[in-house]
Amino acid sequence: MTFTKYTRRKIDQTWLVFTVTEYGTFYAHADGEEPSRENMVAGPTSTDDELRAVLKVKVKEAKLSVAVPFTYVVPENGKLVHGHARGIHASTGDVLVTWQGGAKDSVSNWSSSVYKPLAGEERVAIEALAARVRVKVVELTEAQTALMEAIEPHALGGKKLAEEVRKAITEKMAETEKMAEVAP
Repeated sequence: MTFTKYTRRKIDQTWLVFTVTEYGTFYAHADGEEPSRENMVAGPTSTDDELRAVLKVKVKEAKLSVAVPFTYVVPENGKLVHGHARGIHASTGDVLVTWQGGAKDSVSNWSSSVYKPLAGEERVAIEALAARVRVKVVELTEAQTALMEAIEPHALGGKKLAEEVRKAITEKMAETEKMAEVAP
């Protein structure tokens, strides 16, 4: 996709580059960088007027401060992490979050690991289950490591396996040729 710059505007103390693609879609990008999908602030829209309207809403949203509590389950180990969602990333649509310890990050809006905040006995029970999962993950990791260490001396790898197949084919062809020579 090719972005053609057609103007530069200051929106709420931030300079943005406005572009249009060969498909007639309009975008706003962070100024000072080559326009791309990664630094897109708004778009796609069908018209410049639409783009400006979207930006007005985004500017108002950016000025608001919210703190929506939630619980996140780390998929790799089942650990429960608590935080507050504070906004939406302008170009990616990801949810901007602050974790319980104060670290700031983002969570994909496609994530299926986000849940309502947990409290009381329910939180204690679910955290106990999560702790059991973490123990099993450690046991699984240790068992996988032991398996790989035990089987490593027997490793062939893709190239060595191919060599073994070629060797077997060559031997089979030689055997077949010998039998053809012996046959009356």
